[in-house]
Amino acid sequence: VIVGMLSVLMGGELPWAFWFALVTPIGMFPLRMRGHALAAWLAPVIGALSLVMAAWILQVRGMEAALLGGAVALMGITVGRLMTAETMAHDLQVVLLTLLLFFAGSVVHTEVTYGLALIAYSVFVVWALVTRQLVIAARSEGERMGEAAATAQLVRTDVVTPGFLGATSVLA
Repeated sequence: VIVGMLSVLMGGELPWAFWFALVTPIGMFPLRMRGHALAAWLAPVIGALSLVMAAWILQVRGMEAALLGGAVALMGITVGRLMTAETMAHDLQVVLLTLLLFFAGSVVHTEVTYGLALIAYSVFVVWALVTRQLVIAARSEGERMGEAAATAQLVRTDVVTPGFLGATSVLA
């Protein structure tokens, strides 16, 4: 998520206040580890405010700022979803929103560092998607075998090892 946000922020086009969006993934991490999220009504409010700001940018700068307005809207929607994500489906939405941010970043951020961010993003997304599938498989196996087996499957530490991360990084 952070790398996706950086792909747009490092272009230097977004208002400086959007750099504070980087606090969201870091700040939400402890809550997510405890299985909590902020109130669900915050997501549409933050999304609506970001759409209003995008419309304001379009009104002030004209149509040549359409991509910038879209990046502002996407950044706000991503932050809103990240703050209120409770399920794995919400996590997948965050991954897709950061992918859209990366697409916007390809136009806004034209430095060499975009390539480095793209490589890092691809590795992190592969890790996220593969581990997501591992959790889904563990849950379905646990449901088939019972509650105790489900818990045992989800707390295993022998699956996602440094070798696993290295192999999936090479594949990414």
